[in-house]
Amino acid sequence: MINGKSLFLDIGTDSIKAVEIAKTTDKMMLTNATIISDARRYLSEYGVENMSGLVNCITDELENSGFTAKRVYIASSSLRIESSLEITDDSGKAQPSKADEASNTSIVSKQVYGSIVYDNKVCTSTVISIGDSYVLRSLAESFDAKGYQVVSIEDSITTVMNLAKLTKYTFDFPGKVIISFGNTTKYICYNKDCPVSINEYGARISDMIAQIADALKMTYQEINTLFFKYGLIMSEEAIRELMSRGIDPNGYFDAIRGCCLSYLEQLKEEVDAECETKGLGRCYIIVTGGYADIPGLYDMLEHEFCDEYKILLRNAIPHMYENEYFVIQNKTGARDIGAVYGTCTGFLLKDMFRQSINLLPKYQKLDSSTNMTSALKGFAFMSAAAFVVAVIMLVITCFSYMSTPIVPISGDDLNYQRETLLHKEEQLDKQLEAVGSLKTTGASLVGLCNRYSGGMLTVISIDSTDVLTSGEDETQGTTGSTDGSASSDAQDANVQPVEDMTTVVNNDYTIRGFAADPSYVTAFFENICANGYKGKATMNDGIRKVTLPSMEEMYIFEIIVKG
Repeated sequence: MINGKSLFLDIGTDSIKAVEIAKTTDKMMLTNATIISDARRYLSEYGVENMSGLVNCITDELENSGFTAKRVYIASSSLRIESSLEITDDSGKAQPSKADEASNTSIVSKQVYGSIVYDNKVCTSTVISIGDSYVLRSLAESFDAKGYQVVSIEDSITTVMNLAKLTKYTFDFPGKVIISFGNTTKYICYNKDCPVSINEYGARISDMIAQIADALKMTYQEINTLFFKYGLIMSEEAIRELMSRGIDPNGYFDAIRGCCLSYLEQLKEEVDAECETKGLGRCYIIVTGGYADIPGLYDMLEHEFCDEYKILLRNAIPHMYENEYFVIQNKTGARDIGAVYGTCTGFLLKDMFRQSINLLPKYQKLDSSTNMTSALKGFAFMSAAAFVVAVIMLVITCFSYMSTPIVPISGDDLNYQRETLLHKEEQLDKQLEAVGSLKTTGASLVGLCNRYSGGMLTVISIDSTDVLTSGEDETQGTTGSTDGSASSDAQDANVQPVEDMTTVVNNDYTIRGFAADPSYVTAFFENICANGYKGKATMNDGIRKVTLPSMEEMYIFEIIVKG
């Protein structure tokens, strides 16, 4: 994450949660947080129905709520993103992957979590996310039109998975389970720090609320509002409001508590079975999601899971959170940032992973596709131009010799002409070789930059030194004959000593850009070296940190690649 202010958005199926962070080197301050409920009219269970309307609603509400950050990280369960976990055998055998099924209209991103022992074999745990490029591009473009820069897009569940880093596994509790209570309840099981399964609980909280509403002859929205306000706790205030609505408080709370208890009992049975199948033993539980904040629900959850599990976190982030990596301080005025902001909190922990899921379209990752397109066009133009120059020079040379009058010349002059022509031929061969090298190397580097640069690293330019440089003709001198006198015949026949009329210089390439963290530059440099440029690529002047007027810190780099 880049220093300075950033905006984290959780675009759910019912509302949008927004958190603003001001980051320094090792501290993060939550400066603002809000829930945008009005945006639900642009959402449905099938996804976003009106992208520009959704983005306009979000940005208007952010500005009205005092948000100032323009750099945006997005997680969503409404953008047609599918995420899956793959456990692959490390035996070296090729394994079919979910990513292989992706179409040309899809964007794929992976995150490798590490190796685990599974079924008596060493396996790799990898999360794969696949998104619709049209939907994701439309989202990024809509925010861009409003003056915001989208840095990252991912599935809500992959962001929530970062919460596993809030605690370390222990000998007594080697496993972890993250339970996210949203419109749908999902849970992720971990063996130490490696995920071993991502699961969606079959029963939906929304279905439970709909059943209660039908039984009590109330609307879904009425029950949902009361559920969030009073939860399972029958307070005096709750009794008064229910009676004012003509609702029997005892009947209402009996229905709510009975449904919630049944829901959690069945959930525990499913989690128990999954943990047993995966051989996890005792587990820590991290609870998050909007419905985890329902009054009284956490106490019921803790009672149901108390035997085999240790409930670790109720709220995603308390007033103050500190670990060996950073400190998070809540400056919003609220005592705690509740579990409803759990997905946004997951963004804070992205820096703890060297890789992370990012489905931002490539043109956005590289600032714009124009950069790469221009670079390719530039290389093509340089190649064509150099070739044309070489051909023209050859034609001029041939024409010059064809138009030269035939005059008697000495044997020494003939030998000199022969050596001169051979020298020119050698030069032309070098020029054509340089053109071919430019075309091959340039295209290869453009491909690498396009593949490995992302939201946290931006390639600004790829420049090549001039392929051809014109030297000055040394016309002041004369060519001496064998007897030491000047030979006007030789001069007329263009047999003067030739300095390199065209000198081929080294085809060096300079890649310039910036990154949010020096580790991204290092990884990018290592990727260049690993793809055929080891020993040819060097970091010019190292990685330099600069501080922008906004107090954001950037790391600029310049990589030289020998052609």
